[in-house]
Amino acid sequence: MHMKNILNRPQIQFSGTNNRILWMNDKLTYFLDRPLLMLVVPWALYYLFDLGITYFFSLDSRGFAFANITVLIGFASSCVLFFWLIPSFYLQGNRIVPFGVSLVFLTLLLVSKYYLLIWFGVDPDTWQRYILTESLRLFDFSIITFMVWGFYGLFNSMKENVKSEKKVEELEIAHKSLQLSPHFLLNLIGDITGKSIRFSSVLFEDLRHYIKILKYCYEDFTGFNSLAAEVDCVQSYFHSQKLRFEDALSMKTDISEALLDYDDYYMPKMVLLTLVENVFKHGLTMDVQHPILISASLEAGEDGPKFIFKTWNRIKIDKKVISKGGFGQATVQRLLDHYLPDYELQIRQDDADYSLALTISYASNYQNWPDRR
Repeated sequence: MHMKNILNRPQIQFSGTNNRILWMNDKLTYFLDRPLLMLVVPWALYYLFDLGITYFFSLDSRGFAFANITVLIGFASSCVLFFWLIPSFYLQGNRIVPFGVSLVFLTLLLVSKYYLLIWFGVDPDTWQRYILTESLRLFDFSIITFMVWGFYGLFNSMKENVKSEKKVEELEIAHKSLQLSPHFLLNLIGDITGKSIRFSSVLFEDLRHYIKILKYCYEDFTGFNSLAAEVDCVQSYFHSQKLRFEDALSMKTDISEALLDYDDYYMPKMVLLTLVENVFKHGLTMDVQHPILISASLEAGEDGPKFIFKTWNRIKIDKKVISKGGFGQATVQRLLDHYLPDYELQIRQDDADYSLALTISYASNYQNWPDRR
């Protein structure tokens, strides 16, 4: 069994996500990426606090040498506890080796402190009293260290859990898009589409939109998908729905054509398409007096451009707007949380109407955006 490197993160699994925890995780990323610093901070505060109350209240003190040696050895002991001893209880398999080595290091630190005190002229008392006193002191340090370790382990695990959920969702999407020889099928449909223009320009246009949606769904979901590509696919989806419902479709759209020029702004694949599909799945599509309303535009904001996407529809009787399973609104929100955290999603629903307003700030590129290929 390999010992854990002192800079490795403790490995422990927690389940479930919480928005407040994710928010705190984002704010504490600097410390979470530097576990050693998470120990330095409480020890530095402890050292300053101890010096402060000793000075202001004129308490008995064994001198700076004793205080400095105690903090130095205490910090080293916390490192052993934090990176080796405490994680050993959560290891799968043989725990004896890391547990035993941790005890050896703690013993060496105990002995080292004894002789360092003698070296700097501080009386460590008898061995018996020294061991008893330092054991109690180590117990106190263990409680503090365990609290820091638990805090670190929790938020680090939550971060890994979010990544795992995202990978599972991407895998589910990729799995749904698997077909036998997809490139062969797309090329075949493309050839048929090209030939159809000889017979009917209308048929050619219908097939062109259809194959555009197919290609979009077969492309890599982990790569960079532009806002322009997402809007273009939504437009093709509208065309396909008009073909399906013909004159019975009651829908008004206001999609800014300028959005087709924004290839540098990222939009997670299927996000807008899923929100639009939910409208057709759960909304009334043939109500002339209450047509479906869908709009999308890019407006100037205080910090930069803002993408605004809105939908409104009447709800089908005995239908829930958001299905319990599959790639739905919950997945959309998790993808936005990860890739475009500065977004606002407002949803209003009653027994008859459902409306959604999504606002995304594109003031700057986000670090989680996939690289362009």
